[in-house]
Amino acid sequence: MAQIAHELHEVGLDDDVFIVMQVHDELVYEVREKQQDKAVECIRCVMQSVLPLSKTKNIVLAVDVEAGPNWGEMKKVQA
Repeated sequence: MAQIAHELHEVGLDDDVFIVMQVHDELVYEVREKQQDKAVECIRCVMQSVLPLSKTKNIVLAVDVEAGPNWGEMKKVQA
C-alpha cells in the first residue's frame, strides 16, 4: 500500500485516487472517473511487481481489477 501511495504521488494522482479500505488481500480505492485508466495501470503495475520475479520463479503475479459506481456493480477491468 505504501508503494502504491508513493507511485500515485509520483504520477500526480494523489488528488484523484483515495484508498478506502483493505479487505484481506484486496485494496479498495475511490478513483475519479477521468483518471481510472491511469490509476488502474499504476496500481496494477505496483501490485504485480511487489515481489521480484526471482522470488516468484519468473511468474508474474496475477492482479484482478474491478471498477464500478458501487461494490455491487463492479465489473472486471481488462489489462
